[in-house]
Amino acid sequence: MADNDFFDYDSEITTDSQGFILLPEGDYIFQVQKVERMTYTGASEKIGYGCPMIKLGLVIQSPQGNTSVEDTLFLKKSMEWKLSTFFRSIGQKQHGQTFKMDWNIMGKEGRCHLIQESWEGRDGQTKTSNRIGSYYDSSAPKQAESAATAPSQDMPFEI
Repeated sequence: MADNDFFDYDSEITTDSQGFILLPEGDYIFQVQKVERMTYTGASEKIGYGCPMIKLGLVIQSPQGNTSVEDTLFLKKSMEWKLSTFFRSIGQKQHGQTFKMDWNIMGKEGRCHLIQESWEGRDGQTKTSNRIGSYYDSSAPKQAESAATAPSQDMPFEI
């Protein structure tokens, strides 16, 4: 964590909770707000301990308000397709062309399909949150600006 992330004991604060907004499944515009380089320390054989990864913090724009969603990009050959779809969604990679990943992407915008995911919390209650289902190429036709649309029957990729 960077030193500038800390408050002094006498610091003034102003930001109130933005609250969690559960958005309906649909297509949304996102903006990259956080890019964090990490190393996978889990036990999944599919990913592999020590795999480099990027944790993205995305702000999803919607008529109901803006909300945050995290997504993880694993820097692994079997996940190259997901890396490509993400970089195509923010307009940095062209379909079928070689691309050197550039993680200087703060503020970049793209389009995604958001889904709802449910799980059982530690308290035994069922929880629901939003998750990125897929990313759209920046060249794909836009159905709406900053708003959810009806779910597409023709999804480019599932994650």
